[in-house]
Amino acid sequence: MGDLRSRASYLQRDNRKYGDMKDRILLSVKCVRKEAKEWFENSCAPHEHKMMASAWYHVTYHPSYFKQDMFYFSFPWIVHDVLLNIKAMNSKRREAEKNL
Repeated sequence: MGDLRSRASYLQRDNRKYGDMKDRILLSVKCVRKEAKEWFENSCAPHEHKMMASAWYHVTYHPSYFKQDMFYFSFPWIVHDVLLNIKAMNSKRREAEKNL
């Protein structure tokens, strides 16, 4: 499902068709990412972006929701900039707590 690990499994002997298909898929993925990012930005106020990104991450990777046999990067990584900001803030907070 949505996994292009091996072109041979899709088009064994036709490299040109594979290249065309790959380009169409990459364009489609880019459009989906753009649409999801716009949805994210328009679904909540800017001061709520960290909470929304955290919720996306939680429901994607928390053991209560996550299937161990299916590991893929998913929608939370569309907002990777927000997630990395959260991680940096949490790291600084933990470091400050250690120094108390």
